Amino acid sequence: MVPFKFTVLVTTLALSIALDAHAAPADKAAPAAATVEGVQLPAWVERASSSSRQPLSPGAVLGSQDNVFTGPNARLLLRLADGSTVKLGEKAQLNLNRAEASRENNEITLRAALNLVVGAFRFTTDTLSKLRSKREVDIKISTVTAGIRGTDVWGAQRPDREIVCLLEGKISIDRELNDAKESLTLDQPLQFYIALKDKPANPVGSVSPDQIRLWSLETEIAADQPVLRVDGNYKVVFVASEQIADAFQAYDELRTAGYPVSIQPVPGKGKHSYQVRVVGLESEAAANALLARFPTYDKARVLP
Repeated sequence: MVPFKFTVLVTTLALSIALDAHAAPADKAAPAAATVEGVQLPAWVERASSSSRQPLSPGAVLGSQDNVFTGPNARLLLRLADGSTVKLGEKAQLNLNRAEASRENNEITLRAALNLVVGAFRFTTDTLSKLRSKREVDIKISTVTAGIRGTDVWGAQRPDREIVCLLEGKISIDRELNDAKESLTLDQPLQFYIALKDKPANPVGSVSPDQIRLWSLETEIAADQPVLRVDGNYKVVFVASEQIADAFQAYDELRTAGYPVSIQPVPGKGKHSYQVRVVGLESEAAANALLARFPTYDKARVLP
């Protein structure tokens, strides 16, 4: 029989990882500044209190000085305290330099300074969010800072340029390059601003709806990919073994790759077994898409 201390060790480890990934705000009376709502795997978080990365799961709470990352063909959906959303595309890094929320009566105030280091993002605020909240949100790309007070905006940090495109609402643009400063306002739908690397910015132009559709695909979660949701009902069991060493080997490999696996002790006759699994997949198709990424786990299976 597997010693009881091994079961305790596994359970304690899984619990500590889960608590870290879903860390709550220090002020429990305050709403969470940002919460992970959806993950198209793989994705990670680097906490303010730690230099190591951990895989991201839906429901994870984010705050000031947390940094999030997405891998190849990945997406991330964040819900901010005021109800607005931030979507990230693949191979992106977003630093939450400041992310604070407070509530007074029924009104929420959000103050955030977000730094898009690389990749594409979309920030969207709906009508209800505008009515019940106040926000001071700045998104810095590199030399460009977009001041957002309630709008729909898409942007990207490319190797050779920074892009900000207004889809709806109004944003202020500030750019600092060497000793030169530029300030302007975008207030017409489909206006876009491009700042070339180490060069003056292009004049403000208008983008076509076809281009908007292409850009939007960069930040939208896809239905045929391994997607996790808070209410996801499917799981993938990668390993089911009586050997704790086998479970830990798979656990380390998959978590390092950005997949939020956990180890679950399973009681059995005579011996315990240990399952290494990802839970919360939004559909059977999403679970099968995850399974297809790891053909070396030939005994892995999808379960509802």
